[in-house]
Order: sequence, then structure tokens, then C-alpha cells
Amino acid sequence: MKFKLDPIALATKDGVVTGMSNQEQRHPLYGTPSFEVRVSAKLDSVEGAYAEELLRAGNTVETIRYSIRNWAAQLGLAAFNPECTEVQLRDSALQIETLVSDISGKEDDVLISSLRRNAEGFAKIARAVLLFPGSKVDGRQLPLSMDAHYAFDREGLPSEELDAIWHGKSGREGILPIRDDLGAIPDVLDAGQYFVGEVEANPSEYCWLLEPQLMRGNQKVPVLHDQSCLFDPVRTTGRRQIEIKNTNSKAESLRDLSIAVSIYWTNLALFHCEHKEGV
Repeated sequence: MKFKLDPIALATKDGVVTGMSNQEQRHPLYGTPSFEVRVSAKLDSVEGAYAEELLRAGNTVETIRYSIRNWAAQLGLAAFNPECTEVQLRDSALQIETLVSDISGKEDDVLISSLRRNAEGFAKIARAVLLFPGSKVDGRQLPLSMDAHYAFDREGLPSEELDAIWHGKSGREGILPIRDDLGAIPDVLDAGQYFVGEVEANPSEYCWLLEPQLMRGNQKVPVLHDQSCLFDPVRTTGRRQIEIKNTNSKAESLRDLSIAVSIYWTNLALFHCEHKEGV
């Protein structure tokens, strides 16, 4: 059956990890220990038609993006960077190979070990976002809130709770008890440091994608926003958490920073909002 491919953005349901390598390698962007994972994101017939056309056209760095589940990104999980991600369409699913890394700077192994424990088809990790040409309608900048700065006691999260979250339980219930709001943001983010803060968002009926690049006015700032990048239409309102990693060799000011946002048309009837985590 042929579908009319309107210029819209679509998000799949959460893809699951189907395999994880034991061989450690250095992440090319973050310089942190990383491991190759295989992820499978099942597609319905409409998503499959869009994905097939996007893959046929090539340039999937621009047209297929990935948004890690927000709870995992807040705790420091990074993956799906374009430099180390490959995607194919097979068996009505996107089959993705990427590097996963813990960029929080924490010395514990809570996040990666729990992911490994729940690999082989159980760990729900991220949604794929399909961006059909012509679907982008606008862009804007979201100022970084000056009064929200979060820290996490990851070792306070029981392993059985973490397993349940990987299997699909809302991450909000798991991380709120271990999250501490430190209040005002620091003046600077030291080299290699990880920061979780907030922005104000209201996509209305549009799909918003946060871009990796941070801005200060019209100037690009060489620190990266992490990849829980999708703000869903309708259900995303108010304050939302964002993650920043300073990949520079020097400290960078957090003052007057904004995150660049790309805004896309979508079809609410086709857009999956599987996890209503709210954080």
C-alpha cells in the first residue's frame, strides 16, 4: 500500500537494546569509556514508508534523529551521536548500531551495568525521530533557567527499580527520590563536567527538537546539549530538564546560554507519546 508522505516529523515507540558488546572503546566525542550496542525500533506501516524513503534518499544524519529516554539522559547516558551511529531498515524496524557511554563523570558503574543487565531485547532506550524534508517550519532559542540545577544520588536507586524502568516503567518515579535541586546554577561549567538544568517549553501542536549546539545571543558556544532532544507536542508544557556536557579543555560560562530548537510540523494522530515521564 502506498502512502502520501506529507512533510511532517514522526517519532517511533521506544527502541530496545538487542545486544551490547563487552569490548570497551574510547568515545570519539566525549573521550569516555563506551560500548557498542544494537537497537531495534519497530515501525508501523506509515513509519516504515517514511523511513524507507529517508534511507533511500541518504543524509540520515539530518533526517533521522534519536531521543534518549529523559531519565537516562539526566543520569548521564549518551548515545546516537552521528559520528558513531549507523542505521538500516530491516524486518519492519530500524536496526541501529551506536556507542553508548556514561558521561556524568560519576565513578560508579550504575548506569552502564544496569543497561548491560537488561540488554538482549528488554531495555527501552530511545525513540527514533523521522524528519521528512519540508517538515521544519521554524526555529528559536530557549534560555537556560538560572534557578534550577540538579544532582543525583545514583547509588540510591535500587537495581530492581532500575530494571523496571529499563523495561518501560516511568523514569519519573525512579529518579525523583534521588534527585536534589541545588538551586541557582553555577557561574561556570568546568572542563568535562556534566550539568542538568531546565528550560521553559510549550511546543503546542508542533514537534520540537533541541539541537546539540548552545548559543549566547547569535554566537555559538562550544559545549554540547545532550541527546534527550525531543519535546513532544501537546503533552510537553512548562519546565523541562536538559543536559549539558562541557567537551572543552577549559571552563565555560553558563551565563546567558540558550539552547537552539528546531520546530517541525507533525500529525498528532500518528505521533507516539509512549512515556509520559514528565521529567
